Amino acid sequence: MTPNAVCSEPVVLYAYGKPKAQPRPKVNTMTRQARTPDESGEVRSWQARVHAAVLGASPACRQRLRDWGQADLALEISIQIRLTRPPSSRRPHASVKPDWDNLAKLIQDQLEKARALKNDSRIVRASVLKRWTREGEQSGATIVIAPYREDI
Repeated sequence: MTPNAVCSEPVVLYAYGKPKAQPRPKVNTMTRQARTPDESGEVRSWQARVHAAVLGASPACRQRLRDWGQADLALEISIQIRLTRPPSSRRPHASVKPDWDNLAKLIQDQLEKARALKNDSRIVRASVLKRWTREGEQSGATIVIAPYREDI
C-alpha cells in the first residue's frame, strides 16, 4: 500500500481517569534487581484506560491505524492531558508533577501495546499539553494520531 493510498484523516482517542506517569524502574543496590513501583495500582489502572481507549475506538479508526502501520508511515501525535487541580494549588497552569514527558511516555507505550502504533519510534512530531480540567470536564487524555505531513 502506498502512502498516498492511505487515509490521512486523524484518529482521535479519549481516555478518562486520573493520568499517571510512566514510573521509572528502581534498582536494589544489594540484590541488583530492578522493579517498577506501583503500590496503589493507579498506574496499572491508567494503563488499562489508555489501552481501552484504543479497543473502544471505531472499527474504521482501528483499521486506519493498521493501514498506517502496514504502510510504515511516519506519524505525528498530539496529546492533551487534563489533570484535576488540587484544592491547595494556586498555580494558573498545571506546572506540577508528574512531568509531561513521563505522562506522554506511558500513553505512547500503551498505544504500542494495544497495537495502535506499530512502534512508537515512528512518531516524528509530538505535541503535549498538560492542563487543569475546566468546570464540568473529566480528567484524562485526548490523543490525536495522524500521518506526518511536512509543513509547507
